[in-house]
Amino acid sequence: TLPADWKLIIAPHEISTDHISKLKEAFDGSAVLFSELDAEHTGADKKVLIINNIGMLSRLFAYGDIAFIGGGFQKGGIHNILEPAAFAVPVIFGTIYEKFVEAKEMASLGYVFPVNNAAECSAMLNKLITDEVFHKRTSDSLRSFMQQHTGATQLIMNELDKHGWLK
Repeated sequence: TLPADWKLIIAPHEISTDHISKLKEAFDGSAVLFSELDAEHTGADKKVLIINNIGMLSRLFAYGDIAFIGGGFQKGGIHNILEPAAFAVPVIFGTIYEKFVEAKEMASLGYVFPVNNAAECSAMLNKLITDEVFHKRTSDSLRSFMQQHTGATQLIMNELDKHGWLK
């Protein structure tokens, strides 16, 4: 169970009207769709915000404390964990992530958390919520990891320039 003052943002991969409607119904009146928000209806009275559009998820991670990234229980594997990690948001995901170098490295270092099932997910979520020292250490480790791994674009551009590809 989430703390009373917490809110949940869900950004489903599938945003068809039918899927979004079923998702909203599952929260029994405590959810609002992003598309329903305006100056008069801010959704402040709701616990769950469902993102029913494309293109804004990466910016939403800046407001998060913990992220669960989907896809890790399907053969294709996890979705992008770098977006929440870039904001030092601890990440939980399923166990199918072997194709993702950054996920493997961060998991081996204990900076992100693969889980096998709902019970493990609940336990990790609870630990991140209740153990402030653990949450802060994880967040700080992610921030440091991401800072140490920046600059790839500049390295690529320098290499392209060196070989005359930018002229």
